[in-house]
Amino acid sequence: MRERLRSMDHANAAAASLSICSHLGQALADTDGPVLSFAPIRRVNAGIDRPEEVDLGDLHHALVAQGRLALPRIDWDNRTMRAWLLPRAERLDGSRDLETRRFDVPEPAHGEPLDLTQLDAVLVPGLAFDRSGARLGRGAGFYDRFLEPLDGIERAPRLIGVCFERQLAERVPVEEHDRRVGALVTESGVIVCNATGA
Repeated sequence: MRERLRSMDHANAAAASLSICSHLGQALADTDGPVLSFAPIRRVNAGIDRPEEVDLGDLHHALVAQGRLALPRIDWDNRTMRAWLLPRAERLDGSRDLETRRFDVPEPAHGEPLDLTQLDAVLVPGLAFDRSGARLGRGAGFYDRFLEPLDGIERAPRLIGVCFERQLAERVPVEEHDRRVGALVTESGVIVCNATGA
């Protein structure tokens, strides 16, 4: 999957990201509460900017204008994350609203922490997904720990996996603690997941 991402050029990634933002906008049309999204990790190797994740910038501008955009803020020492609701603004300004503290991960520079129960949806990144909603993360376990309390809450947010089409796998290995997403969004559209992957 890392090789597949490395082979994707900036223009293709940008076009695919725009399509994904459009599909996500439609998938979230029936929500009016906060949405936890993510700011993409980017790596520059040999002067070439390579995407590591989908760029949801267009969706973020719409959500922050509605006062509904939350992004993960990470406690690096305890290896946990929380959702932070950004203040309402006309647009998301990366230089003002985001900061990068460790490992090239952009985080909200300011905002208000939210509980999982206050979110309408969580947009979940990953290295790979399959059609059953199984997800392969990047190994740090931040999302696994963040989503762990879902079993004990009455009002759970929708979990939507977000990836490029090339990140879909026939089968992703899962462990007992892994949580499946209910839907996947790629540049080709929305995939409703089921446990069998059919």
